[in-house]
Amino acid sequence: MKELNLTDIYCELYPKSKSFTYVSKSLNLKLRIDYFLIFHLLSCDVKQVEICISIAPNRNAIFLSKKITSTEVQAYGKSTTPCWKTVGGFILA
Repeated sequence: MKELNLTDIYCELYPKSKSFTYVSKSLNLKLRIDYFLIFHLLSCDVKQVEICISIAPNRNAIFLSKKITSTEVQAYGKSTTPCWKTVGGFILA
């Protein structure tokens, strides 16, 4: 991750957190298997990141909210809600 200048933003903001994204009650197992890896330079644009309950059994979701920069507003027009999609586990704008 350091070679690619990526950071796990959840761990950076909450280094002492004990939140998990996968829980197996039958195996008594808790893991954090889902991550938001972002370029380190973008970490100052993140407003909030949290692990929250999901509709999927045994899984929790990661929610990330970021500031919309003036460059992004210009790129997307007057909309302040850019369109995001996932491709192979990566989020593209």
